[in-house]
Amino acid sequence: MKLKSISLWVLPVAMALAVVPGLAARQATKTVYVTFLDEKGNPITDLKQDEIHVAENGKEVQVVSAKIATTPMSIIMLGDSTKAAGGSGMAQGGKGSSGTAAGDVMVDIRAALNAFSQQLLSKSPQSELSLVEFGQANVTIVPYTSKQEDLAKGITHLVSKPDADSVLFEAITEGSKDLAKRKNARHAIISINVEPSNEVSKEPPNAIMKELGKAQAPLFSVSLQKGEKRNNQRGVVLPQLATQTGGRHEVIVGQSALVDLLKQTADYLTAQYEITYTRPAGPMPAGIQFGVNRTGVKILATHFPPQ
Repeated sequence: MKLKSISLWVLPVAMALAVVPGLAARQATKTVYVTFLDEKGNPITDLKQDEIHVAENGKEVQVVSAKIATTPMSIIMLGDSTKAAGGSGMAQGGKGSSGTAAGDVMVDIRAALNAFSQQLLSKSPQSELSLVEFGQANVTIVPYTSKQEDLAKGITHLVSKPDADSVLFEAITEGSKDLAKRKNARHAIISINVEPSNEVSKEPPNAIMKELGKAQAPLFSVSLQKGEKRNNQRGVVLPQLATQTGGRHEVIVGQSALVDLLKQTADYLTAQYEITYTRPAGPMPAGIQFGVNRTGVKILATHFPPQ
């Protein structure tokens, strides 16, 4: 599998873009959502419009607006319900994040999903979240809702299924298709999976990537590594999907880190910038790139231009 890596660049000074008279009528306005992180990994929220740069196919376009996004989001949370999620864990200190025995991995998965939804809805109360499991089948447990109590109740129904293999790739693909139908512009997919487990999805990696691009949905995935064995397919594909879509992929060995990781992910999403730019009318570009005038900035941005 060969996937292009996203091109990010940093400019030392702002660049003025000339506007040709009469060109505006032949231009299209597009909007994208991007997270900027400082050297410590914390979201940056004080960037000015003239510090942010956008390019299509390497050619800079004009940014006309850049601000912290307030548009509500549609987010799908994918929770592992495979047999792997029911085995013993490797929590630091022998305890899970909720004080349970280290073997109860599912308790920590549920705690992390609750922490994510609480953190996100506290900052974006009109956003809607859905919970989907991917053990043996891609099944919705909680439809889209802004009610934390409904999400919390549904999360308790996420359980490990004996002999169930993973269909995580199928869940990402179908979730992307579902998000693409949602009217709001901000989308994301969050996933937690336990390794090692057997991935039985049939979706080719490029097909998954294409659907994520259509949905303009960053993928934030966390893999909890319980043993030395790894799933080579997921180990390659998940990082690529995350990088190309403006998300992140983390591999952890201590389940107690799940809660903090997902709370951090919620902070990344609620700190997104809404960037509006103009582009020449014509065929869609193959890729989109972003840059800033500050050094040491990590950019979480999609490679796929908005449709």
